[in-house]
Amino acid sequence: VRNGTADIAGVYGDDRITAANNGLTPTAAYMNLNCVMITRAGFEGKVSRAAVVERRAGIIGMQLRNNGNNVSLLAYDNNNECYRALMNGEVDAIYSSFAIATWQLNLHGSGKLSINAVPGVSVELNGAVAAGQYLLRSILNKAIRYTTPQLQSIISNNTMQSGTLQTFIDKLPA
Repeated sequence: VRNGTADIAGVYGDDRITAANNGLTPTAAYMNLNCVMITRAGFEGKVSRAAVVERRAGIIGMQLRNNGNNVSLLAYDNNNECYRALMNGEVDAIYSSFAIATWQLNLHGSGKLSINAVPGVSVELNGAVAAGQYLLRSILNKAIRYTTPQLQSIISNNTMQSGTLQTFIDKLPA
């Protein structure tokens, strides 16, 4: 988007100040995702170091500090690197969205990981356009406003393990 090869970044998670510094303007948020803490199964110690995807480190760190949690965050390039760091003992936990935690459980097996809610910490999921693209941003914001109710269903259908009772129940018509 910044160099003009694309008009829209469909998934963008930085705050408005960072976006402006990068020549971008975020769209309206299309989903607010609760954060969770992922640990190795059976971990019962105090979390002193945690992995987080680099693009979310600032916002998650600020919310954790505002809630009195002074865990040291180590930023990694992507979720796979965070998982590797957790399994290699470089960190005690991973802070991520619930959708990513579900994906990690499905990918690596629920017997290896444990998930705990992190009250008061969440991240917005939004898009971004190049700074100055006000008409495009306005069109996207209108589309977001009308499609937001279906997004939770889309995430559930694409992150849950198929063939489970929970998946069957979730796919039943309302």
